[in-house]
Amino acid sequence: RIYKSIHRLSRYQPRMLVKSATALLAIGLAPLLASAQFSITGAPVAANGNVPLRRNVNDLYSEGGPQWDLYIQALASLQSLNASDPLGYFQVSGIHGLPYIEWNRGGARNNNGWGGYCPHGEALFLPWHRPFVLLFEQLLVEHAAGIASQYPARYRDQYMAAANNLRSPYWDWSSDSNVPPCTVPERVSVNVPNGQ
Repeated sequence: RIYKSIHRLSRYQPRMLVKSATALLAIGLAPLLASAQFSITGAPVAANGNVPLRRNVNDLYSEGGPQWDLYIQALASLQSLNASDPLGYFQVSGIHGLPYIEWNRGGARNNNGWGGYCPHGEALFLPWHRPFVLLFEQLLVEHAAGIASQYPARYRDQYMAAANNLRSPYWDWSSDSNVPPCTVPERVSVNVPNGQ
């Protein structure tokens, strides 16, 4: 009997050992995983697969409403992050130009003629630029959704839908070469979650 009990116990030891080793490995790798590279997936799309279109910034501004409110607040939220945050406005914008610093563990760079990540004036520019816009939109929508979730219950669904359909607007300078009026004022009024 004693032999059978010991034998039965020993059958479970490998499973326990594997579970313990897995737990210890996960705990040991947690700091490494926390510093892992950021995946650029783009903003989420609806379950039906429809991707919201980017809108002309002039149209977005003239219509106002939840999308405009969230766009302005999400930009402000991104810009308020610390300059050392790789997912903040300062560093993400730096991918497209200055400052010429490493982003997302992309490798050390020297400033001896290195013009940053963006291949302006090269054939590679258009295929390079789309993932950059996807990253920016991904962060913009993330911040917009976080802000939308703070609106009072009676407005929340409307603002959540606006956040999910928000994409980075564009300026169609070929149809109107004037600087968009919405980019000129130092202050802009929008509806915020707490009503102020």
